[in-house]
Amino acid sequence: MDKLTALAMIGYAAYCAASNGLAFDGSPLKTWGELDEPRQNNWRANAKAIEDAVIAEQSGAVEASGFETTSDAVGVAPEDQVLVQDEAKDQAAA
Repeated sequence: MDKLTALAMIGYAAYCAASNGLAFDGSPLKTWGELDEPRQNNWRANAKAIEDAVIAEQSGAVEASGFETTSDAVGVAPEDQVLVQDEAKDQAAA
């Protein structure tokens, strides 16, 4: 397993634990293996952004609060990025 996937899985596990394993509608969250590839890629993009921010902050190049990155670095297509954005909008509207 590559490092980015491992970090993404850690992040997803933390998300699952923080939400008591439940989605916004009360349904159980899927396991990592049950997530489709676009959603796994979204988590990889999150992991990459966090990793890059930590490295940049540690090197003194930038403060983490001012760090910006895109998921293009890990090959997540823009149409796949929209999936998580749509879910967040649905949750905010509920």
